[in-house]
Amino acid sequence: MFPPTVNHGDQTAFAVSAARSLVGVENVNDNMEPLMGSEDFAFMLIGNRDSAGLHDANFDFNDDAIPFDIAYFRKIVERRIPL
Repeated sequence: MFPPTVNHGDQTAFAVSAARSLVGVENVNDNMEPLMGSEDFAFMLIGNRDSAGLHDANFDFNDDAIPFDIAYFRKIVERRIPL
């Protein structure tokens, strides 16, 4: 049994702000029910919409989400390490 991952409030707010600046407040859900899956790392869910679950044979990753994913992580870096 693993202890739960509890995200640091300030870092979570920082990440949420970066996401909202890219895709709008209405497209970022920062109030999800906790997930009780077992992983040994933290993760976040990024816009695959109504696809089957990750470990389902019918899962089809939405490749159109990749540019948004890249822009999100780039925004975090740009805000954290401004040039």
